[in-house]
Amino acid sequence: MGSVFKSTLNHQQLLTYQKKLDQHNFNILIGHELNKIKSDGFSGSKQQLLLPNSLSFDNAVRITDLSGNGYEYAVEGYFTRLLYNYAGKYFFNANIRRDGSSVFSPESRWGNFYGLGVAWNVAKEDFLKDNTVINSLRLKASYGQQGNDNILLDGSTRDYYAYQDIYGINNFGDDKPVLSLKKTGK
Repeated sequence: MGSVFKSTLNHQQLLTYQKKLDQHNFNILIGHELNKIKSDGFSGSKQQLLLPNSLSFDNAVRITDLSGNGYEYAVEGYFTRLLYNYAGKYFFNANIRRDGSSVFSPESRWGNFYGLGVAWNVAKEDFLKDNTVINSLRLKASYGQQGNDNILLDGSTRDYYAYQDIYGINNFGDDKPVLSLKKTGK
């Protein structure tokens, strides 16, 4: 017999501002994001039931195994993005994020990540205006970073267990402050 309780909380707050000045177009986004997961569970077995159809633990003369586990995981981020284009021909975008993850120790929990991009809509240029073969041609270039907290959690979680008269708590991972959000760029 066993039981698991799991809750998930997702929050997102976004503010957007748009402005057009002649052929200049601006779009600014500011946001906050929070995701939390909490799980608690237990399982056990019993022998010598007093009432054969009752599954409660207090109905057993002997509980042979009882264990439990739980974890909490949270990620939080603050971000902003700027989009700009001139006349639908020339485009620029920039973004920056500050993300934190509960996977890491408090000293190295947060990381900063950015991205930049440019594009040119060549098909809107005067020298291709009357072209009947090419109706869409864009050149793009971008670079950005993102954080990755998907590390191997072998021994990096808090596991609570109880077996008969032996109790213990595993608390591995908090002594590794060198671990932090992994940056990957593309």
